[in-house]
Parts: sequence; C-alpha cells; structure tokens
Amino acid sequence: MLKYNVCSYKDEIETHCNASLQKKMVKKKKLRIAFCTAVIILSPWFWKIISANVALGLLLAMTSILLATISDHRRYKLWPLIFLFLLICFWQGKTTKKQNFSLGLREGSRRVVNNFVEAIDPNLYFFANHPRERVGIPEFEKFFFFFLPFFVLGFFNLVRKWPLSLWLLALAAPLFLTSLTGHQNFFGPFSIFPFITAAVTAGFFR
Repeated sequence: MLKYNVCSYKDEIETHCNASLQKKMVKKKKLRIAFCTAVIILSPWFWKIISANVALGLLLAMTSILLATISDHRRYKLWPLIFLFLLICFWQGKTTKKQNFSLGLREGSRRVVNNFVEAIDPNLYFFANHPRERVGIPEFEKFFFFFLPFFVLGFFNLVRKWPLSLWLLALAAPLFLTSLTGHQNFFGPFSIFPFITAAVTAGFFR
C-alpha cells in the first residue's frame, strides 16, 4: 500500500512538472511570435513589399514567424517550410532582372561572386548599403540599425540550435539563388528576409 502511494505521488509530481514545462514552452512561443511580429512591423522593407504586393508581404511574414517559432525546437515539420521557400525563391527569380552570362566564364563567375558578396553584406540590410551604394539602383534601409546587435547574437545562437536542413533551406538556398540572379528588382533580395527576421528574434531570446 505504501509503495503504491509513493508511486502515485511520483506520478503526480511528474505530471505537474510536465504541465508546468508545457506552459513555459507555450508562453515562450507566444513571446517569440509577438517579438517576431514586432520586428516585421518595424521593418521598412516589409512595408515597401506589402504596399506593392500584399500576397508576397504576407508570405514573407508567415514564413518568418514560422522560422522564429521553431528556432529552439528539434521537432518540426520541414515540408511546410520547403513549400513556402519554393514560392519565395520562385517569386525572387521571377521579379529579378535577368543577368547576361554570355560574356564568358570569367565574367560570369565574377558577377556570381559579386552578387554573393552583396547578399551577405550587413550594410545592405541595416544601413541602406552605405558606404557601397550602387549607381542607378535606389538603396533603402531594410531593417533599422538597432536590430543589428540582435541579428549578430541570433546568428550565433542559431548556429548552436538549428539543424543543417534549416540552414540549407532558410539561408543557403536564397543565397545561392541571389548569387546567380542578383537582386536588381524593386524589393531587393527578399528571399533572405525570413532568415534575418528569425535571427533577430533568436538574438532577443538568447
């Protein structure tokens, strides 16, 4: 009888701990959604996109929130993200001015490298590409500069937490596409928008 009571008491403690842990996880997820939504709303890039194309703006916002909420979880469904990023990358390629690679392998390789360097430059996203403004291309601030420390902290936080599949999908694929096509369009390299937003969010929740 005493053994039964002890086992029952342990079960009750375990159930209570699991319920408490579940509540904390739900609360943390809600905070992540709230902060990620705030980052999106405060982004001039988002308003530039959604004012011209509501569907694309909502797609980027939904993908960003999904990335931000799974950034500290190992169990997640990859297929919805694959579908969303396929749409985003298709949109990026469709709206970007096609580059001429008929000038030879050397010139084509140089353009791909230049596109890649531009795409990974934080100045492009947080300082309107200053001091590397491009001639004939209107530069604009995509995220306010005070988000940069959160982005840096979040990047290294995600290095510890994200599996390789998420890195390939959220960052490598958009960078690969942008390196090939460039980002000469009205919105810039918007396929990288969800990753930056998720990284800023992760920096706030270290």
